[in-house]
Amino acid sequence: MSKAARILLIVGLLLTFGLPLLGVAYTAISMMQSFHQLNQTGITDANTLAGHIGNSLVGTMFAMIGFVVGVFVLLAAGIVIYAEKRTRQR
Repeated sequence: MSKAARILLIVGLLLTFGLPLLGVAYTAISMMQSFHQLNQTGITDANTLAGHIGNSLVGTMFAMIGFVVGVFVLLAAGIVIYAEKRTRQR
């Protein structure tokens, strides 16, 4: 396996599995902070709470985008590895 294929494989795995885990962790921590702030200040305005929750979900959005990009990078790594094996067989 070439260095380029190895790098594509590692980056694809990190994007596909690592980034979603970080996104979920960010979302959970941010949601806990939002509800802690709700408990401390007693926010009665639903729009304010919705804004805090919306900011919390930004991590999930980036994780989903990273996952999709990671799948395509893994696909590219698979194509490169397949092409290298075919070239070696000839």
